[in-house]
Amino acid sequence: MRSLVQRSSYGSGFERVEPASKRRRHAAGKSSKQIRVRTKEMANIPIIAIFCFTIFVSSSLNFVYGAENMTYIVVGHVYCDTCRVEFETKLSEPIGGAVVKLECRNRTDNQLTFQSQEIVTDEHGDYHIAVEGDYEESDCDVALVRSPNPDCNDPSEIWRISRVVLTTLDGVSGELRFANNLGFKKKVALPQCTQVLQEIGYYELNQEGRAINIKVTTKDMANISIIALLCFTICVSSSLNYAYGAAEENMQYMVVGHVYCDTCRVEFETKLSEPLGGAIVKLECRNRMNEAITF
Repeated sequence: MRSLVQRSSYGSGFERVEPASKRRRHAAGKSSKQIRVRTKEMANIPIIAIFCFTIFVSSSLNFVYGAENMTYIVVGHVYCDTCRVEFETKLSEPIGGAVVKLECRNRTDNQLTFQSQEIVTDEHGDYHIAVEGDYEESDCDVALVRSPNPDCNDPSEIWRISRVVLTTLDGVSGELRFANNLGFKKKVALPQCTQVLQEIGYYELNQEGRAINIKVTTKDMANISIIALLCFTICVSSSLNYAYGAAEENMQYMVVGHVYCDTCRVEFETKLSEPLGGAIVKLECRNRMNEAITF
């Protein structure tokens, strides 16, 4: 069979064109070769998948094992609230020799899972507590025990306890864990506290512990008795009306609240906290005697 020829578009010469049967054989051979390559690649996919799965399992086991054998260092500070305002000011003083203690309790049954020895702060009011193990299922708190200063040994209502997270399984990495500063209140606020608090815009200076001399006359006492009797009458009348209104079955209450994201993991809101839209909450009421659900 003669080979077909065609004129080239780039010159006056002719070029050879392969017969159709030969072109089909060439195309079939090329397709067969591609199929063999793809089959080989498909055979490698399960091997790669098994290899990746092995690495994942190994990493997960190492992560969990490492968490259980982790040693954490809890760092904190104890101060004297010299202005009795439940937060630190520039007049606050560190308490050296103060005693704190760390405890962890299971969230389900409240059983004690860890308890440190009593830890004493240094001269700067700082302390360090070493904790071994992972406490993902426990709530861990550092609490004030006592102060060596008799003039400043009233534990703060807000900062007598601080929660710390002692697990790496919730995304918090590193061995250092920082507790919020804890404070004892001074018996009597320092005189210069008023100026300091006014400078920061805080005017409600706590007057606890200050002695106030009040001279009361007999006439004043009589007026006080009349006022007290009048207040008592108003109080009883209001209480009866209140109790009657509260007992009405058609009374409706509106419970209002807010849900936020604690972006700093400090167990309270800060200016960096963010509102959580779409969060779900639930209200339950239980009988005080038998714990039966009433709403």
